[in-house]
Amino acid sequence: MTTRLQELLFRELERQCGFALMAAQDLEQAKSTEDVDRIWYSIQMLLVSAGNISKMLWPSKQDVRKGHRDSTEAKEVRSLLDCGETSALKARDLRNHFEHFDTRLEEWIRQNRDANFVDSCLEPIRITPD
Repeated sequence: MTTRLQELLFRELERQCGFALMAAQDLEQAKSTEDVDRIWYSIQMLLVSAGNISKMLWPSKQDVRKGHRDSTEAKEVRSLLDCGETSALKARDLRNHFEHFDTRLEEWIRQNRDANFVDSCLEPIRITPD
């Protein structure tokens, strides 16, 4: 990996970490005012930043096939950051659920045509017997 690429990757990683911290601070403030839309906005921004960091540290197979950084280069960056394979940043499932909400919703509708839909709920749903 060239020094220039490494320098630019580290600069962007630092920026995304800053964005993640800002989103986490915003989330704490939104929770204290119980601003539900701001809570979900902050969660989404936190996940987007974490996802961007994850993609820089663990490039997708598709990106590698397209000739972008390979896994050896990404491993070098992770090593310099002391970021191991067990890092929570590696998991992208939750971020993917947010990013692909539309397709998840379509699939849910097909499988649950008559079910109730609850959106943006932050509290456990208590179902009381009739």
